[in-house]
Amino acid sequence: MTVNIPGVHPLFGNEIGIRVRGIDTLEIRVKYPFEKQKVKEIKTLIEGILNRANEITLHDIEREKYFRIVASVIVDGQNLSDLLLAKKLAVPYDG
Repeated sequence: MTVNIPGVHPLFGNEIGIRVRGIDTLEIRVKYPFEKQKVKEIKTLIEGILNRANEITLHDIEREKYFRIVASVIVDGQNLSDLLLAKKLAVPYDG
């Protein structure tokens, strides 16, 4: 997922990738056709959730071992990780 951070220079605050804390999902670029369908399903669901949201907040923001930003993503009071885990579109991840 990517975010734009208001008030931050575009070099540092536009199209910033965020890794959702606590879960792992299939990568966007997959090898097998059955995985491509699952990736599409996950992406469509997440886009729908985020586009319908009244409020999206990031909590516990930090850099992870590959220098990516990782954060808990809260959408209208619900943790995005929990939503994806409940729908079996992600697996728990702590790495």
